[in-house]
Amino acid sequence: MKKPLSGVGEEAYSYDASDHGTFAVLFRKSGTWVAMTVVADRADNAGRLNELARTVAARI
Repeated sequence: MKKPLSGVGEEAYSYDASDHGTFAVLFRKSGTWVAMTVVADRADNAGRLNELARTVAARI
């Protein structure tokens, strides 16, 4: 499921395919697109990945 993600760059989306153990974030900041994917069986991966994306975007 694709959802907008706030607080990460100019445009950001969170993808939750937890039924397959996959979580992803795609965001754009300063003209650069970044894609991050985690494949694992942990329920808290989506939240952890979103926080990581915020950290990465702040450093770009």
